[in-house]
This record gives sequence, structure tokens and C-alpha cells, in this order.
Amino acid sequence: MRFKNKGLQLFQGKPLIYHIFKKLQRHTDAIYISCNQDIDTYEHYAPTIQDHSSQKLGPLAGMSAAFRHLDHQWIGFLPCDSPGIPDSLFSALEGKRDDAPVVMVKTPTRTHPVFCLINRKIGDELFSYLVAGERRLHHVLTSHPHLYITFPDHGFTNINTLDDLQA
Repeated sequence: MRFKNKGLQLFQGKPLIYHIFKKLQRHTDAIYISCNQDIDTYEHYAPTIQDHSSQKLGPLAGMSAAFRHLDHQWIGFLPCDSPGIPDSLFSALEGKRDDAPVVMVKTPTRTHPVFCLINRKIGDELFSYLVAGERRLHHVLTSHPHLYITFPDHGFTNINTLDDLQA
């Protein structure tokens, strides 16, 4: 994205975060945004959580920060760059939470660990992985009991370039 804040880039005339927020809003009122920049802008949508790192440590840092700041037993996560996620994602994740402390999404072509639901007993350990230098989210999550929910590919396409925003 050429050093631009991905969540604030326009897709179909609205910021990417807007599309995610509107989908989430249909399923929960407990919405938080993990971000380390443009905090005032993101707070127009929902309260924000920062990982307070000067480094870009990736999704694992944001997830760890969420468990340090919130007292929910389960926290769901998804990235801001996949506005096509199916509405059934939320109920599918929720419906499997009694089966494993980590529930993730996979499609026929790959796994998508950033689309997940994590229990606090795992979430509280995330910070120790960061301190140890681990950044690979899939590696961390699959080191615990977990399961996948399978979806078709089309809803989990990431927007990673400015050209993708025009597609």
C-alpha cells in the first residue's frame, strides 16, 4: 500500500474499516480496533487498542494487546483488508468454540489464521510468544488445540495493493 494505512484506503467509496465494521455491527456490539496509527480516525468506528510497540510486530501483537486490555473469555479477530467476508463467518466460529480453544478459517487454497476466535487461556500466552521473538501467527495458534472451519475462497481475498482496491 506504499506506506498508507490500509484500513483507511477507500474501497467502493468507503474506507476498508467501514466495510468490516458494518459486517461486525450486525453480530456484536463489542467491537474494538487494533491500530497503532490514525487512532483518532479509527475511534470514529469503535474504541481502539494499541500494542504500544515502535516496531511493526504484526497481527500477533494486536491480538496479544486485545487480551491484555479486554476481559472477555473469547475474542474474535479478523483483518480490515477482506471486506468480502461472509456473514456466516461469525456464527460458524461461535458454533465451534466449545470444540477447541482456537478456531480458525481455511479455504480450499490456504489457511487464514487472522480470521479466528481465541479463548483467553490461549490469548493470555500470546505475549510470551512475542517476547520470545515469535511472529508467525499460524505457528503460534496451531501449537495449541485448534480446529478449522472451511469456507470457499471468494470471501477471504485480501486487498494488499492500491490496484486491488480498484478491482
